[in-house]
Amino acid sequence: MAADGVLNLNFGQQKTLVAGDRLGSVEDQVPAWLAAAYTDVWNAAKWTFKRVSREAFYTTADGTSGGTPTATPVMPAAFASIRALVDDQGDALTQLAEFDFESRYTADTTTGRPCYFMVVDRQITLWPTPDAAYLFSLSYNRRIATRTASGDDQEGIYQVDGDLPLWDDHHYILVTRAKIIALKNLTDPTAQMLQDEYGRLLDAMMDEYIEALPRGYQVPAWRP
Repeated sequence: MAADGVLNLNFGQQKTLVAGDRLGSVEDQVPAWLAAAYTDVWNAAKWTFKRVSREAFYTTADGTSGGTPTATPVMPAAFASIRALVDDQGDALTQLAEFDFESRYTADTTTGRPCYFMVVDRQITLWPTPDAAYLFSLSYNRRIATRTASGDDQEGIYQVDGDLPLWDDHHYILVTRAKIIALKNLTDPTAQMLQDEYGRLLDAMMDEYIEALPRGYQVPAWRP
């Protein structure tokens, strides 16, 4: 099963596989290697599982329909970067660069249904300042996250042995990547031998979790 990368492994099982026979003497470092491996795989591509689509987004200070309208609504904890913001009438708001937004609207106290926004430090700022608790739809790329044994998403890296990657299957790639990191840290020359396996597992994962490219699009020569 590990050969094709399609295998579900929780954090505890991953630690056991990484330590194996060769790395058991440095077992205390395995969680850090797996955390680094998880981050590497998370950042390796624009995975579909990193996307959150059309999440309810109230233009209020507490994120509820009864909250106080504000130009800087409370943000989802998982928010990393914007994909789209759509108002309650189905129209997409226009994103402006920070300089453009601030030069035009910072001193403008107009209120109403927002139609422009900027994003700075993972915070959306709206203009005009909302005059009501509008229910918008927010699509975004999420920050690094894992999944509990009960199936709930949680922000950050593993917390307990039963935790799982956010994606389904293709978990053995984390074991391979963690071994590469470990062996490199220990200046073990055999780390290079695992690179081909990691590349093959990454390709298999990309086949499932990256949307097909338009015909005629050329994939860049560089790859992680």
